[in-house]
Amino acid sequence: MGLLQARTATASVLFSTIIFLSGGIIGTFHHLYFSGTPVGVMAFGATFSALEVVPLVLIGFEAYENLTLSRSKPG
Repeated sequence: MGLLQARTATASVLFSTIIFLSGGIIGTFHHLYFSGTPVGVMAFGATFSALEVVPLVLIGFEAYENLTLSRSKPG
């Protein structure tokens, strides 16, 4: 579709992979409330769990920007 540059797409995929893999392991710590897990560990897990959407948002912003630029007419 030509909405993303190859460099940005590659960086986003690698960043997503790292976030999803680490978020999948570390992010589960926010589910351990009833097992007596310390608050710091749960907060750390919640942070990683929340970061999973960041790469998708960045891709969406760039795709929208490129789509807008491709639809603009030269003045």
